[in-house]
Amino acid sequence: MTKHTLRLFSLLFVFAAAMSLISCATDSTEDSIKASKPVDVDLTISMQGAATRSAAPSVSGRAATVSRTSWDDPNAVPGEMMRHCFVVAVQNGKIAGVLVSDDYPEETNYAERLTLHINPGKTTIYSFANIRPAQIGIDPATAVGTAAPDFDRMTYGVAGNVNAASDFTDGIPMSGKLQTTITERTSHIDLEVIRMVAKMRLTLTNESAADFRVRSVTVSDITADARDNLMLMPDIIDDERTAPNLSAAATAANRTIKIGGDDGTTLLAGGKNSIETVFYLNESVARSTGCFILNVETDQQTVSHRVAMTDWNTIARNEYLRIPIRLNDYRISFDVEQFTAIGVLPTVRYDKDMLTATFASYGEFHLRPTVTRLSDGKVLTAGNEWSLTEWKVLSLMPEGEAGTCIYDRMPYLQPSSLTIEGFMGNRPGTALHQAFFHVTGLSYAIPYKVQIIRQ
Repeated sequence: MTKHTLRLFSLLFVFAAAMSLISCATDSTEDSIKASKPVDVDLTISMQGAATRSAAPSVSGRAATVSRTSWDDPNAVPGEMMRHCFVVAVQNGKIAGVLVSDDYPEETNYAERLTLHINPGKTTIYSFANIRPAQIGIDPATAVGTAAPDFDRMTYGVAGNVNAASDFTDGIPMSGKLQTTITERTSHIDLEVIRMVAKMRLTLTNESAADFRVRSVTVSDITADARDNLMLMPDIIDDERTAPNLSAAATAANRTIKIGGDDGTTLLAGGKNSIETVFYLNESVARSTGCFILNVETDQQTVSHRVAMTDWNTIARNEYLRIPIRLNDYRISFDVEQFTAIGVLPTVRYDKDMLTATFASYGEFHLRPTVTRLSDGKVLTAGNEWSLTEWKVLSLMPEGEAGTCIYDRMPYLQPSSLTIEGFMGNRPGTALHQAFFHVTGLSYAIPYKVQIIRQ
């Protein structure tokens, strides 16, 4: 092969390689242009108490869908659904799209379909129902291309302490958030909104020996209706639960619900009938005693029913709480004994159905309960007419076993005497306990809280 021929082959090879590079560069550029072209994504919005989740698109042929939970909400009643909605799409810190629905002729549990014309890329979509864009500072006509507000830190005023769904003037406000990546294959995204209020259903029965009339029920520590009392976005725990997301400005107050007007409603003795009442509340956190207190006012007395379940020290948005309350005819009290130096006896305070005993010194102590029937004042006989069936620790501060917490010996139930016996240490702090009393003739155990404070 001659030198000329070799040179010709070399030139041809270089030319072919150059054409190949040009072709690759052209293909890459075309793919880049294609990937950056806007796509049309159909959005549907449903009401569901589900969590905000980060989801990657799933590909099926040429279409991808970011799926959420179903549209079913079996506990919804008229007045609790969507009257109108809008969405805000955010990319790279700027508003990439705003879609606003018309007001619906009738409320609906899902909205279809809003079409979003948007560039592919990482996207956060904020969804709202029964909230107007202007209420959170959005002007749909001018918002696209502007810096997105920090929706996650935005506050909103919710007036959720009402007795009926019809009391919400523009429907129950709802919000939600989805983070996803939109590609040229994405064609449909399901969004969810979460109601910004909770609903409570109380069922009251009377297991005492006498009829009485119930006039009202009061729930403690409920977030007051006020401007900017809640955060706009929900605080998601998992797919089923949210946590209260109160603003720093939120305040708490008692929430009282009238039963049957001024005269009240009769509850027959022996559980022969029941009263059911349903109402709405702002999401809330129990503050003073670590649990919500239900006070039931009757024509004879005010009965305190402290919600004992540990997961009911919070009420989160979109929760539906069903609480049975069985009113009885018994009062529980304690004699507090401490075997220590003269002049440093514990102080005792009763707050409805909780005992608070404050100790100023170390030493052995006993708690001796007494059960009294209110209707006739009879003190019931321990062991025959009542028993102390359970004693447990709810919280310790500082935490730890005996010798680390406030006790040198943990208080325990002494079965023979039906007393609680323990030994107080020298470390300041608090302990919260719960006792359960079974009274002959009652079908359930009466819960009672005991708070111990070591000064």
